[in-house]
Amino acid sequence: KQLGAVVENGKVTFRLWAPTARSVSVVLYDKDKKQIKEVPLTADETGMWSAESADAKANETYYKYKVKVFRPDAMEVAEYEVTDPYSLALSTNSKFSLVADLDADSTKPADWDGDEPAYKQDSDQNLAAISITETHLRDITVGKDKGISDEHQGKYLGLTETGSVAVQHLADLHAAGMTHIELLPIYDFSTVDEEKGKTIDLNTTCAKAKEILGSEDDVCTADTVGAALIALAKTDVETNDPSKTHGVSDLLGKIKNKDSYNWGYDPFHYGVPEGSYATDPEGLTRTVELRQMIQSLHKNTGLNVVMDVVYNHTDGAGDPTKNGTSVLDAIVPWYYNRLDVVTGGVKAATCCKDSASEHKMFQKLMEDTLVTWVDQYHIDAFRFDLMGYIPKAVMDDTLKNVKERTGKSVFFFGEGWDPDGSASAKFEASTQKTMGGTGIGTFNDRIRDAVRGVGPFDHAGKTDKDAKDFMLSKKGFATGMCTSADVGTDGKARCGDLGTDEKVVSSSANNLFARKRMDWIRVTMAGGIRTYEFTDYQGDKSKGENDGYWGSPVGYTEKPYETINYVSKHDNATLFDLITYTSTGDETMALQTRQQALGLATAILGQGVFFDQQGSDLLRSKSFENDSYNS
Repeated sequence: KQLGAVVENGKVTFRLWAPTARSVSVVLYDKDKKQIKEVPLTADETGMWSAESADAKANETYYKYKVKVFRPDAMEVAEYEVTDPYSLALSTNSKFSLVADLDADSTKPADWDGDEPAYKQDSDQNLAAISITETHLRDITVGKDKGISDEHQGKYLGLTETGSVAVQHLADLHAAGMTHIELLPIYDFSTVDEEKGKTIDLNTTCAKAKEILGSEDDVCTADTVGAALIALAKTDVETNDPSKTHGVSDLLGKIKNKDSYNWGYDPFHYGVPEGSYATDPEGLTRTVELRQMIQSLHKNTGLNVVMDVVYNHTDGAGDPTKNGTSVLDAIVPWYYNRLDVVTGGVKAATCCKDSASEHKMFQKLMEDTLVTWVDQYHIDAFRFDLMGYIPKAVMDDTLKNVKERTGKSVFFFGEGWDPDGSASAKFEASTQKTMGGTGIGTFNDRIRDAVRGVGPFDHAGKTDKDAKDFMLSKKGFATGMCTSADVGTDGKARCGDLGTDEKVVSSSANNLFARKRMDWIRVTMAGGIRTYEFTDYQGDKSKGENDGYWGSPVGYTEKPYETINYVSKHDNATLFDLITYTSTGDETMALQTRQQALGLATAILGQGVFFDQQGSDLLRSKSFENDSYNS
């Protein structure tokens, strides 16, 4: 059954699955959030609570569920109001759900029903030719250089301004071969305040910033935060003393939790667009404007749209009166989140509260909300964050069912890693080695590490100095490996002799270290195919599936589009930052530009899906910040 506030033939039926609840009612509110009525729901034998209400009006009535349920974490029965996990629309800051009819003409831009994907995804050949540019909505729409009107900077409508530099650049990328644009999370997330006047941005006055932070001391002394940052940057450069030049970082540290920027990997409601990207976060404006953006991207840039989704964790869990972003766990405690077998509490192996995607009703939520994004918002593909924490069977079934229910050729890909092994201990996880043959892509770290020289976590556990020395010592295909500048601590060229132990950092061993990584690149450029035959770095006949990447096969796919080839994405340092960091200081900008092109070429020119961070073609830098989720 369809869950949530279901609008059919002018009637509204509320359905909520809450098998452990003692009672459930729906509390209706008007547009001013004044209570209209409380309607009791009745349960069937499956734990599905439902009721029809003549007082609820589509696109007008707000609501919450009042749930009375035993909470095992507190060992008590609690009663509280909570928003609908199947919400289709919300109030500002997601405090109330809104009864929504997304088929109503008032929610659609002109010609919305005629909107079509710009790129066909209906064949193996077309899927293998996908090229994706990844961006954050604010990264591509905020700043004077983007050519977007002030009122649309950081908004969905920014990408509808076809005369802007940003949109023209996307069209130019399409003309150069890009087929898709991926947007970091645009579902409703919890970390940015949607209420106007409650965030600190570059044009916020220093006085207003002080007020928002509730600070007794001045936050900055210039007219605006942006002007203050520019002045501090100039001072830092002029001082040129690492022990003193931290004015910019100090100010950013004060405001970063109150600004409008966050990657958004903290899902609140899975089926509703994020409100901070709308010109008005209240109600259905976000729905209309997101549709306008997607329609414009299809029509005016020639790009399909990829949505970044996060089903491996929820932002909150527990009693919603104590944790305001708890929705699923508020309704069915200890069901939607994975539990720690030792402590009994909700696990947090990911960044947040791990989802129990192995449970049937979480899988249903995942499938139903994906169908909403495809049917109602014309999303063409999905990138799954930490997909390795989701069972392979769930990913298989979900892709099949979403295609069947929508009639669309949807493409799935994601992060096929299970870093701590906890998911793989419970079920067959959606990891690189299990996803070959499913038609679902996984990010390929073989080519990434070979080109960049180091993996993103290779420096873990080291002191700052040792981490820096380690990164400098591990040059990759695009960062100076086997050049005259690539010397070991003994002063000898690293690629001078052939050694046998790649883990020994010496001039002889690094020749093997380097040549082995050439195999990683070769196999990945051949689509990462398991059965790909080649002569390896030692002159022996080999196949892609042979062990060669830290005990795992280099090649693990059956079809080229099951590998997502990349050397730079939003996580970790940009490729150009790494090229700069590992340089000797003698390289010219022309040479570093060629290094960037060389690194990108390995992912662009091979078989498989090409994936790139927006701005790599412009030598993008993040000022050496590794994890910029809250910058």
